Amino acid sequence: MQKYDHADLSDYDTETTIDTTIYALEPDAQQFEEKPIIDLFDEKQLKCLMDFLEFCSKQNELDSKSALGNLEKLKRIYIESEKR
Repeated sequence: MQKYDHADLSDYDTETTIDTTIYALEPDAQQFEEKPIIDLFDEKQLKCLMDFLEFCSKQNELDSKSALGNLEKLKRIYIESEKR
């Protein structure tokens, strides 16, 4: 697997970084107050988001602590939704 420099993982037009995406996927964030994250994505999409966060949690160049926290929250929400 190719290793990327943190600067490579950004959109130069908007200066958006992968870390910004990690923060946006926080299940408790304001953007998910009206409609929970679990209701916005189907099962495949949720698994993809979890894979992305898992990848990010293992990268020293990214905010791995936030990625891991969001991954754990999302997994809990996903497991709870399966029980319904």
